[in-house]
Amino acid sequence: MPGPDLGTAVSSQSDIIELYTADLRGFRAAVGPLLAGWGVATPARRDAIAAGPAMFHPPDGPHASARTHELCWRTWLLDAAPAGITLCGPAYQDTPIIATNRTLRRLTGYTDAQLHGRNPRLLQGPATEAAAVTRLREAIAIWSPVTVSLTNHRADGTPYRSRLALQPLADDTGEIAHWVAVQTPVDG
Repeated sequence: MPGPDLGTAVSSQSDIIELYTADLRGFRAAVGPLLAGWGVATPARRDAIAAGPAMFHPPDGPHASARTHELCWRTWLLDAAPAGITLCGPAYQDTPIIATNRTLRRLTGYTDAQLHGRNPRLLQGPATEAAAVTRLREAIAIWSPVTVSLTNHRADGTPYRSRLALQPLADDTGEIAHWVAVQTPVDG
């Protein structure tokens, strides 16, 4: 699958971040047209949007919280988005990967089972730039969004360049309980 052009990728990244920061009503209103614009809307996805997260049965079983369940539902709906999506738990738990979309798994060559529960730093390797990693760590430490370009590594060790946008997601109490990362490949 060829990667998206950079202009589309940048727009898609910000659109996807907005979907995760929107309330449920805003998400449901925006996701259908966005999926249609990307050419990936399906009857099953439209039905799932109408039904809402309560009707979603995740393949890995029930989640600990309603918010985690809802965010996994959003990730499932965005499975064919033009950018890789990684939903993670809180930093105090070492930011475990909770859900990924198909685009991310295709980009990295990892399966869902290989990613689930691991920290996203498993994508780092010998060519990963220290300055980019430092910016990511600093953003996580102060619960701040950040966008970096960096070299990550596929499951087979092959390096690839990507633009990664990382966004903290607050729960109902305002605590940062999740992070979403949106990753698109870039040339050079």
